[in-house]
Amino acid sequence: MSELASQIQAMLEEQAGDAVRSGWAEVTASENIAGLTLRLESMKPGTAPLEVHFDSDLLLVCFPGRHNMVVEFFSEDPEEIKRGVRALAAAVVAGTYRERQQEGTTDVEAEWPGAGGRQRATRRLIAMAGTEGNPWREVRYEPYS
Repeated sequence: MSELASQIQAMLEEQAGDAVRSGWAEVTASENIAGLTLRLESMKPGTAPLEVHFDSDLLLVCFPGRHNMVVEFFSEDPEEIKRGVRALAAAVVAGTYRERQQEGTTDVEAEWPGAGGRQRATRRLIAMAGTEGNPWREVRYEPYS
C-alpha cells in the first residue's frame, strides 16, 4: 500500500471515528489487478457508502452513495487530492452528501460541502431523448452516527 493510500485509509477511519470504534462502520481494503480499493460503509441502514479506487497516486476515483455516482480527484499534489477526498468522506459520514435522480433516465447529480465551497458532480450513462422535463427525485442519506 502506497503512502497516499495509507493516509487516505487513516483519513476515512478518522472521518467515521465513533462509528468505526463502536463497530457500526468499517473501512476495508481490497486489491486486485486494477489496483487498490478502500471501502467505507456503515452498518446503519440509509447511510451512503464510499469507495475510493486508486488508479494511481495522481488519480483517485471515488464512488459515493448507492446510485453509481463517480467523483474523480486528479492532481500532481497529493495534498489537493486528500483535501477533496476528506471533504467527500466528511459529507458521506455526516449525511450532507446528497443525490438526485431524474425519473426515467440514468441521470444522477450529487452535491456536498467541499473544501472550497459547494461541490457538484453529474453522471449520465445514456442520453435519452424526450426526458428533459422528467421530474427529479431527491436522495438523502443519513449520518453514520
